[in-house]
Amino acid sequence: MNRRMKNVQYSGIRKFFNEVKNYPDAISLTVGQPDFKLPKSIEDGVLKAISEGKTYYTMNQGIPELRERICKYLDDEYSIKFNKDEMILTVGGSEALFVTFNTIFNEGDNVLTPSPGYPAYENTLRFVGANPIFYDVNKNGKIDFGGIEDAFESKDIKGIVMCFPNNPTGISLTENDKIKFYEILRKYPECKIISDEMYSTIVYDKFETICEYEELLDRTILVSGFSKMFSMTGLRLGFICAKSPYIDELNKVHLYATSSAASIVQYGTLYGFDKALYDVEIMREEFRARRDFVYNRLIKMGFKVEKPMGAFYIFPSLEGIASKDSYDFCVDLIKYAGVACVPGSAFGEMGEGYMRISYCNSIDELEKGLVRIENYIDK
Repeated sequence: MNRRMKNVQYSGIRKFFNEVKNYPDAISLTVGQPDFKLPKSIEDGVLKAISEGKTYYTMNQGIPELRERICKYLDDEYSIKFNKDEMILTVGGSEALFVTFNTIFNEGDNVLTPSPGYPAYENTLRFVGANPIFYDVNKNGKIDFGGIEDAFESKDIKGIVMCFPNNPTGISLTENDKIKFYEILRKYPECKIISDEMYSTIVYDKFETICEYEELLDRTILVSGFSKMFSMTGLRLGFICAKSPYIDELNKVHLYATSSAASIVQYGTLYGFDKALYDVEIMREEFRARRDFVYNRLIKMGFKVEKPMGAFYIFPSLEGIASKDSYDFCVDLIKYAGVACVPGSAFGEMGEGYMRISYCNSIDELEKGLVRIENYIDK
């Protein structure tokens, strides 16, 4: 057995979901995927690809037409400048992260990692043999830039993982945050930057990205995909962008991991891309309405909570609400209130004392779940 596996754990989310299965009547506010249908243009595009017989291997990096279209979108929307030869289409964002960490980092490397954060960062880094060094992205609802600078000064930092909008908090970069990151990172030219932008299309104001700085782009790896953007989590299509020489080395790992992303998904996304952008706008505005509804209800219920800037999660504090830790509180919510939320501890130690609520439900269903929470905490 690989010795590193002893450092790799199933995520706390998985552990908690095993509890949820025992309560089939619970209202679930846990799901991390949009509840919208796949855009019709992409559905039709996949069927067209099948009818055309596009069921064979593609280039390892993915079909050039789709890579070119994505690069144009990134430039038009966010002023992110990569060309099609600097992109790999992957089997979802998870493969993109796995390929990136295994290509970029060595055993013993110290890598700054957001906390609370997506559990795959910590565990994939440990699989590689790297050391996650956590920085707080929820210090009074803000990013702890002082802690980031302290880590750079006291440790040999080889890389930083950035995820904005953040899962689970919904925190995104402000323009000032982006500038602060730039001012820090420009002082450490050996630090590799991994920017996970899976939620970039679900931002309720202007999306800010470190990838705007061309000065940093030569050592930045952008990871993203279409699971959230086009509500197609099961179709598994992501991408990596990086400059040479990184892109060539990333493609080696991708080649031996999966060969290529599914051909019909690549072609289907290409065929339906432009029309599906209208669906993105509709989804974002619906998520905005849900965000506002859930935030206002939680405030009225007495929760301390920051208003999310993006994604489809909200991360209320349990201070003054719960006398137990977040895991036990959320287990009690299922047992006695019939509503499931994810304990903050599932996202690392800095998530303790919070819980994650997903608003990937209709407002009517969200209201039912929130009423159950309200009745439980009022007892």
